[in-house]
Amino acid sequence: MSIEAQYVVNDRTTADKWAIKVTGGVLYIDTTSDDASDEPIVKDTINKANHFKIFVDDGVLGCEDTTHKQNDYIAIKDQNTQDLWQLRVSAGIVNITGTAAMVHNYAVEWRDKNGNFKKNLTPWVTKLNWEWRRIGGCGDCTVKLAVQYRELDFEAGDDIQIKIKDGSVTKLVYRGWVGEIKPVLKKGEDITLRVRGYFDYLNYIVVHTNGLSKTYLDQEVTEIVENIIDNFIVPNTSITKGAINKSDFSPDILEFKTRIPEVLKTLGELIGNVEYGVDENLQFFWYNETDTVRYKFFTKNNIEVLQRGIDWTKLLNKIYLEGGELDSGIVFQSKLEADDSQDMYFLSEKILVNSAITTPSVADQYCGAILKQNARPVYKVKARIPNTDIRIEDLLPIGRVAFSDASFDQTLFRWGKAASGGDNKIWGTLKNDGDGIVWGGTYKSQVEKIGYTINNTEGRFDIQITLGGGFLETAAKIQQLDLMLSGLRQR
Repeated sequence: MSIEAQYVVNDRTTADKWAIKVTGGVLYIDTTSDDASDEPIVKDTINKANHFKIFVDDGVLGCEDTTHKQNDYIAIKDQNTQDLWQLRVSAGIVNITGTAAMVHNYAVEWRDKNGNFKKNLTPWVTKLNWEWRRIGGCGDCTVKLAVQYRELDFEAGDDIQIKIKDGSVTKLVYRGWVGEIKPVLKKGEDITLRVRGYFDYLNYIVVHTNGLSKTYLDQEVTEIVENIIDNFIVPNTSITKGAINKSDFSPDILEFKTRIPEVLKTLGELIGNVEYGVDENLQFFWYNETDTVRYKFFTKNNIEVLQRGIDWTKLLNKIYLEGGELDSGIVFQSKLEADDSQDMYFLSEKILVNSAITTPSVADQYCGAILKQNARPVYKVKARIPNTDIRIEDLLPIGRVAFSDASFDQTLFRWGKAASGGDNKIWGTLKNDGDGIVWGGTYKSQVEKIGYTINNTEGRFDIQITLGGGFLETAAKIQQLDLMLSGLRQR
């Protein structure tokens, strides 16, 4: 789709360029010096089997039959009223019709795998949502289009970009690739695109050396990360290297022959507190987490829905690790447990298989990081914040987010003077001579996932933020299963 104040084409006979315009509901053409576009091809609105190319020849607007089965959507903004008019052909005559299309506050662009523009999908969008993940960056996206499935021919690796209005400019907020297409053949056909972030593209690339295991000796973890980016990601994808934060751990030996996300998962678990992925600019990032609280949200203010819960089912406090094969042919094994967690809750054991680990020091680091994240129950907290212009991942690392619930029992302080049985706490902010204490319960944690849907207000979203969960919970269960199966095969 094109929404313009005019649509410019070259004259077929003269050197003039003509702007097709609408003023006061009247279609006309006028000379211009602006760049010209291709002559549009549209389907006849009456004789739907016919297609016409719209042109200007020697200063006259006209159309001609064409065998190209194309149906461009050209919406022209009225010079006087700002109404939108669709340029069309009816019974072989060029005309315009008022359109219910609106000038959207977002755009969904369809490009090929090399980033070349193919079409603006915005006018057909009936459903649009996407997500950002602490592990992975740009995540899944769903685009539902009210269009006949034969009109759009998607190809492998096609690129989807979401842009929003940001003042006088547009801002790229999501980029992914078309992983699945689901056309629905019914009255009122539609197509649903299942779009995946570019981090998922790394599932199709294996870290190896000529089909054998890739070995890293006494290298700091992020040196390994950069080696993988430079030698496996950048040469095989359109992803580039972004910011990489250093760590303080150097495993003595690691061996990999598996997919990139599984390698990164192992490296991330060795450190324990990182966020990494591919952003909307196709840059791979690797950040150490920060405990800084970036945003605070409050119930009955900017939080519309708050869900809280505790999940003991993911508790893990004893690990049996089966690593890679040693020179003697014996599989390396290790054990690590958290006694205090077992005493406080209950014994929860798990066998982990990771053939990249073959030494005690790496095993202790790996298992210790996992226990640190999983030896306590998972606090699952979700909040829906409507009509906000906050895009949390604009600043990385994301940091922590705080949810405050005034209705949650407050037992830490008693408001009022000591003489009246209080704790001498004064209501109000510090700058207003208060004590700056938030009434109610507050939960702070790292952001695991942010879901976005477009709001009708320009440049704003409805977002759902998910907090809590250990490091292992950031990956889907199927990825954990894949890692287990991959480890078994490598043995």
